[in-house]
Amino acid sequence: MTNCKNALKGALCLFFLFISSILQAAEAEQYTYFWVPETSGWSFNAYGGRVNYIDSSFKNDSGSYTFSWRVNFKKKEAGDVLADGFTLVINDGPNPKGIPNELAIFYFDASDISNPKLLVYGYNGKNNNRSYKDGNGDGTYGDPDKILSSLVDNSFVKSLTAQDELDGTRTLGFNIDATAIMTHTPLHGPASDWYGTGYNDTVGIWFHPYQGLNNTYSNGWLTDWDGPRHGWYDTNYQCSEKDDSGAVCTREYPPCENPLKIDFNSLQSGEVVTDQFSDIGVFSAINNKEGHPNKAIIFDSSNPTGGDDDLGTPNEAFGGPGQGSGYGAGARNETSLGKILIIAEDDVDSDNDGFVDDPDDEAKGGCFRIDFDEATEVSSLKLVDLERGTGAVIRGLDGSDNEVYSKSVEGIGDNSVIQSTFESLGDTSKVQALEICLDTSGAIDDLEVCQCNPDVCGDCTTDPNYNGPTCLDCAEEPNGGHVNDQFGGCCLPEEIDECGKCFGNNECQNPCPEGEDQCGVCGGDGTSCLGCESFDITNDLVVMDGFPKKQESIIKRVSRIMKRKARKSGRRLSKKLEKRIEDILAEAHELQIRNWTITWQIPSIINNCTNEVLCLASDHSQIFTEYHEKTDQLKDLTKKIIKLYRKFFNSRKGLKKLLKKSRDLAEQAHAHADTIPRTTDTCGVSNGGGGLL
Repeated sequence: MTNCKNALKGALCLFFLFISSILQAAEAEQYTYFWVPETSGWSFNAYGGRVNYIDSSFKNDSGSYTFSWRVNFKKKEAGDVLADGFTLVINDGPNPKGIPNELAIFYFDASDISNPKLLVYGYNGKNNNRSYKDGNGDGTYGDPDKILSSLVDNSFVKSLTAQDELDGTRTLGFNIDATAIMTHTPLHGPASDWYGTGYNDTVGIWFHPYQGLNNTYSNGWLTDWDGPRHGWYDTNYQCSEKDDSGAVCTREYPPCENPLKIDFNSLQSGEVVTDQFSDIGVFSAINNKEGHPNKAIIFDSSNPTGGDDDLGTPNEAFGGPGQGSGYGAGARNETSLGKILIIAEDDVDSDNDGFVDDPDDEAKGGCFRIDFDEATEVSSLKLVDLERGTGAVIRGLDGSDNEVYSKSVEGIGDNSVIQSTFESLGDTSKVQALEICLDTSGAIDDLEVCQCNPDVCGDCTTDPNYNGPTCLDCAEEPNGGHVNDQFGGCCLPEEIDECGKCFGNNECQNPCPEGEDQCGVCGGDGTSCLGCESFDITNDLVVMDGFPKKQESIIKRVSRIMKRKARKSGRRLSKKLEKRIEDILAEAHELQIRNWTITWQIPSIINNCTNEVLCLASDHSQIFTEYHEKTDQLKDLTKKIIKLYRKFFNSRKGLKKLLKKSRDLAEQAHAHADTIPRTTDTCGVSNGGGGLL
């Protein structure tokens, strides 16, 4: 520690320490990411359990890293099973899928909810969960890049969460010291490529929740990650939030460059809002409660009235008046919004001053409407106090009230503040009116719109007919003189040769010496125009193949139990009964072998190609039909042999658990088979020389 003694040196020393402390504090950066599923968005599938919300943070404190990931799941329908684990790969922007030997993959297992486990491996970049045994993705097992395991040494774990909540949801997640991950030297690939995990102002996510995990371990590491059902949330370049609001984020759909924000703070509490913002648009409201006023009025969230503390901002946890049971006690409600807009429950004005005396939001909800002065791009708005189990529907309308886009927002609790953005809906510039309909009480604020972003030619980019700058030539120079030649080239007229080609040398008859492939590419390999994307479903086929084997094992087990019990009781099975049992066993084995055979007639690599001329779809629906039939036959055989057992031992409910297990297996087999694609594409490919590849 620096020792400051005399006055002059002490003053300089203290100044140095002060500057040093500022620099050290500046080195600590924390980013947070929060996501609530909406009707539109990124690649999302709820087979593994419907995500209610994701809450994450990543902190770099002078080379010491902390990473947290917490997910709340809810049931899609009554009787659904909640997720009991997940895999996760995360980085600073691009979708992690397809990036090998640079990132960590997390395996979180809460199949035993009282004893969750977390293991971390190097990610092999493949679209499967097998990094724990195939470290570099070459298909050979035995070379995993083991990084951390809570079963071996849990000192990196700050907390593991696996908890069933009172509202029927389930929360899974972890909070860890990620320093060992960030400083890890990868087993595969150069150390200079290693990123590890975490994110900054943008986030890329490859997240797979699982149901029905039945994993196995040896010496604290995975030997089998076995989950019959899983979903996914895949995305890239999502915006996080920095702790000091300093993050700069470029999204796939960038927001309007100079948005206009309506925050209502210039108005008074109880003021009816109509044309106060007429240069942007006119406000109106429809009340869901018959007989109540159709008025949008101002509510002061800093000084709640009408007993509406759940509309207060910020939440009391952040020193404000807000109260409620929203996510994290209103953890997203951490900033004062001041004046916000509500639908009035009443419009009593006893002193005739033109303002509602006691602003109170309508409990039955209703719809806000903004009619814009011109076609408008809506960037975002905030929704306040959307209660859990309720929500809002936001609709963009054109000049004829036709729907341009629509999105639903789910409530996350009293006193919550949700910022809803519209970039992921694509083109949002054709909106002439906006409707925000609430199921129950609530408010809106901070409406951000962009009515005109002029381009270099002065054209308004938010015009509904905008197709780009109108004065650009083919070289994208405003009012330039470049023209296109007949081959699609772009140059000045004097740069076109006698063959009509820009920068040509008049050799217009010179053919392609290598020959053109079927895609018209000189010397090409014939694949550039197929538009194919491949998926490895080997793991899904392994699971599909496993169900009939498990069903056959139940039948064999019943046979063994029956013979053993008869022997212990001194009874002897008749030859006729033994023959029937042997016939059932033989038929079960034949059915199991048949399902095994047809399962592996399904290609393990599924190709989806966009070229319908060169590619043909192969339909395997008949295989799945037969698989379902054989699955039901195996289930019926189990029922049949258990019936023989019950009749022989005069037991009406004998082997009840095995019978239930057989039925469950059949249901799981049907459900899993239905998740596997029925078709794959096969393409004819010829190279530039005319040969078939």
